[in-house]
Amino acid sequence: MIKKIATIGLILLMLGVAMGLAGFMTIDKAPTNTQLEPVKAGEYRTSRMYYVTGDVIIIANPGNDSGLIKYSQLSYVTSKNISQNAIKPSRSVTGGLEYSNLNSGTYVFVVFNSSKPSNMGFSLESSSEYRDIMIAYYAMISGVFIFIAGIIIIIIGLILKPKKKVPLKTVIRKNK
Repeated sequence: MIKKIATIGLILLMLGVAMGLAGFMTIDKAPTNTQLEPVKAGEYRTSRMYYVTGDVIIIANPGNDSGLIKYSQLSYVTSKNISQNAIKPSRSVTGGLEYSNLNSGTYVFVVFNSSKPSNMGFSLESSSEYRDIMIAYYAMISGVFIFIAGIIIIIIGLILKPKKKVPLKTVIRKNK
């Protein structure tokens, strides 16, 4: 019985590793652009993003003085008014922003910073690409939890002591 518990834990551990790696590799291969164009001292922009209804714009590590701007409004944006002119994200996630349900059109993400941000990335994903990325993300997170559960079950399987077997004769004698 104890070997069976440890074996189940080992299977869960391997399944967790496989799911976690598969999810991570899929997310890692998602297209991300890191090229920011310097406009003038302290101002950087992404390339133009042509948004179509249903797409999702993803910004990783956006920075403080930054925001998504409709291209036609770009000339009005300064470091002082970017917070008022920037489009509010649909969702804020750890280390990033997501923009969806926008009007079709051209958008640019603007960053005001003393130096060029080195770890910022952006991408424009179709709804199907975004769905695939989210499935991969959930697979990766599930894989981590299954991996941890596998470790715990292996430890339980190794720590448990086998039940002492009571000889059948002893049981029969006690019943008389």
